[in-house]
Amino acid sequence: MLAFACAFTMFAGAASYSDKADIKATTAVDMLSSLGVIQGYEDGSFKPNTTVTRAQMAKMIFTIMNGGNDNANAYASLPTKFTDLPTAAWAQGYVRYLQNTGIIAGKSVTKFAPNDTVTGLEAAKMVLVAAGYNAQKAGLTGATWAQNTMKYGQLNNLFEDVDADLNAALPRQYAAQILYNALDMKRVVWSNDINDFKNATDVSGEETIGEKYMDLYKTTAAQLTSVKKTSGKDTYEIKLASKVTYKNTLKSASFTKVPADVSDLLGLNVKVLVRVKTNGDQDVYGVYADDDSKVIATGTVGQLEAVSGDNKKTKLDGTEYKLEDAKKTVKVVVANTANTDTLANLEQATAIDQVAGTVKLVDTNGNNKVDTVVVTPAAVGQITYAGSKSLTISNKVGSKDIDDLDIYEGYAKDDWTVVTADTYTASGDTAVAKVDVTSAKVTSVKGNPVNEVKVNDTWYKVATNGASNVADDTASIKSGSTYDFAIVGNYIVNAKETEASSNDVLVVTDFESAKNGMQSSTTQKVKAYFLDGSSKTIEVEKLALTPGADAEDVTAKNCFADDNKSVNHLFTYSTRSNGTYTLKALGSGNMAGYETVSSDKEITAKNKIGKYSINDNAVVFALYNTVSGKINIKKDVKVLSGKTVNDWSTKYGSTVYYATKKSNGIETVSVAVVVAKDKYNGAGSDYKYAYMTSNSYEGTNGEDNDKTTVYEAWTGSENVTLKYDGGNGTPKSAGNILIYTDDGADFINVEAAKDTKTMRVAITGIQKVKEGDVAVKFNGGSDTYSMDKDCVYIAVNDDKQEGMEGSSLDQISLAEETTTAGQYYANAWIVLEKNDDGTYGDILAIIYDADNNRLKGNKIF
Repeated sequence: MLAFACAFTMFAGAASYSDKADIKATTAVDMLSSLGVIQGYEDGSFKPNTTVTRAQMAKMIFTIMNGGNDNANAYASLPTKFTDLPTAAWAQGYVRYLQNTGIIAGKSVTKFAPNDTVTGLEAAKMVLVAAGYNAQKAGLTGATWAQNTMKYGQLNNLFEDVDADLNAALPRQYAAQILYNALDMKRVVWSNDINDFKNATDVSGEETIGEKYMDLYKTTAAQLTSVKKTSGKDTYEIKLASKVTYKNTLKSASFTKVPADVSDLLGLNVKVLVRVKTNGDQDVYGVYADDDSKVIATGTVGQLEAVSGDNKKTKLDGTEYKLEDAKKTVKVVVANTANTDTLANLEQATAIDQVAGTVKLVDTNGNNKVDTVVVTPAAVGQITYAGSKSLTISNKVGSKDIDDLDIYEGYAKDDWTVVTADTYTASGDTAVAKVDVTSAKVTSVKGNPVNEVKVNDTWYKVATNGASNVADDTASIKSGSTYDFAIVGNYIVNAKETEASSNDVLVVTDFESAKNGMQSSTTQKVKAYFLDGSSKTIEVEKLALTPGADAEDVTAKNCFADDNKSVNHLFTYSTRSNGTYTLKALGSGNMAGYETVSSDKEITAKNKIGKYSINDNAVVFALYNTVSGKINIKKDVKVLSGKTVNDWSTKYGSTVYYATKKSNGIETVSVAVVVAKDKYNGAGSDYKYAYMTSNSYEGTNGEDNDKTTVYEAWTGSENVTLKYDGGNGTPKSAGNILIYTDDGADFINVEAAKDTKTMRVAITGIQKVKEGDVAVKFNGGSDTYSMDKDCVYIAVNDDKQEGMEGSSLDQISLAEETTTAGQYYANAWIVLEKNDDGTYGDILAIIYDADNNRLKGNKIF
């Protein structure tokens, strides 16, 4: 007999107790709660580990024997010899009824002990007697009662899933478990003919306690093919492959009022527990798998493979499984439909709208061979629009109302998802599950085009696009590159080069001449600028001048040269073990996480490159002033922010190379190289500024003690020690303004800054409109200047020649007026941007005395 306790998967009116997380016997508690046999407490809890009294156990057995009715008032006056019932007056009717029907006995002739806790064995004894076991005939009284109760209880599976000491006080949840097990227990009667107990069905035709007292009937078994939620209700409708029989004569192939989703049983042979009421109404209380029906394995469609040379086996996720018969005869059930498919067809699926479907290998006859395959189709799609009321998913899913989706929390645009259409879901809603994205490096690839990829010692297949409209981001997967992979089962459904890869990008601005008689593999030195604004000379050993090509040894033909126009282009880079570099041209086949890599003629007056706006956080390399005798080499390079470039008001450049990224649905330029004849007015605003706290001096660097010029300065936020590569750096004294740019990771360039002008001034007025206007007096005149959008503020104590905390316009005070009218003490240095016509524009930096509002020396203007 199948253990009733193990088999059921759901029940009507499942209780939602506040402490449900503490309940282990959830199925039993839910079942008996829905039948009205047990109840929770007024505070909404069940208290699963609170022990049960003998009176409470009597009430539960009474309720079962009376079809769920727990009103025992009619029996409260039945005769009894128990004298202690007044101590539990509420239980009078239950105890008297069970005593008069011979179900229970007391601890003595006159004592029932209603408030004592009941043990597991005592509860089991009551159930056994209720099922027809005569206490005397079965030995349930006397010295061996416990031993015999254990014997008959185990025979009838009463202790299945009871995780409690049967000789100790019985917790509420395990009292429910014993009673739950009892519902499937066969009733018995004593037979003098065989001197033993026999099935009561021989007498009454009613087999189990559930049938006898609760009108609960089990059907014969049939395959479950469909589970769908009833429109407008919280119940479900199920369909079976054939009609089943219950209560001897009733037959049906479908049931309504199923109280929970049992989709996990699709494809299995199931039995249904039906409560048939006297008025003909029916309620389903459980759906459970037949003894011989079980799931052998589950996975995704993409994990299915044919076993070479064996038509009676299949492979799922690398494991082989035997088939009941030849592959073509294995039944394939498509969830919730009358559709069919073949196992061979599923084994061959590679398309992105196939491989994410789920499959279940089922054995329905108990011989451990697959005779049924259940498939739930699903497609992979990317969220292209995400709103509060609707979203749009690619791969022909289209636009959907959020209310019609069963979707994960936190869904967002650009998420990759597995979408199961409403046809195949029990809820009737389209199910959307997120595909986790993993960043990893590809170590090997197979096929041309690539159809298998090795990641972290695991081989994955690459999904094909089929007839879908999913973007083909998997087409350019290359060994050695790092990608964000969306993986379903054993299939890569999307691969995009990582954001980390996009950081490994540089621009080559100059190179060592290749005309040195190179005949074999060698290296080439080039000047490279990086996205952090630094630059240095690097040695290139492997090079790909064409986007998507493999990097090959540098040779006289495969190298940078002015006439091949590769200079000033963007490259991805990696550092080799010997310190040399591998460079690959950025572009198709080597996108490095960018959306678009292209070129145009200029940055427009509307601050666009082509059709794309420039992101404020973009890195823009401005190259200008052609080297004499060269075509493409520029003498000057400025590394600017997109924010700076977006302040420009006129078009600029003769050629622009750029790459874009997409965020929140908007694609903008993330990095650009703009090549021009002359410097753009405004490019100087990319300088960095500091205040010298000591005189510059000569130092050394590295193991070879190379000479450097050292500058100790205050940046407005920290004291720094900056180095120029060489002992001939521009000398600076304490109190001077240092204007510089980064030159590599550890060095700076000290700029002559001919495109700026540094002045000692007295600030006489500040108007905070937009970035602000500042009125100043200086040697020989006065003027008002606007502040650059990126104006730098540095607070200092000029007398002590040290930095001070603070770096804002609000902290700057107006200069102190002397005793002579119209005369002011100098209180700040300002750095002005020089215009092409020789005039001066915006203030790029203000270095102000925040101590006594006077620069050292008490200069007066």
